[in-house]
Amino acid sequence: MEPLKTKEVSKAIGVNPTTIQRWTKFFEIKCEVNEQGHFYIINVICLNLRIFIIN
Repeated sequence: MEPLKTKEVSKAIGVNPTTIQRWTKFFEIKCEVNEQGHFYIINVICLNLRIFIIN
């Protein structure tokens, strides 16, 4: 699976990209961060976040 950008994740679950960044830090979600500081999140984690929001 190819990691998704923060913006892609936020759009998919209907929240602000900054919210995704805060969640990754707060819940200690493993993600990749490139040289520019952009977050890349694995698709499986995105599914779990979506389930969390819906419930």
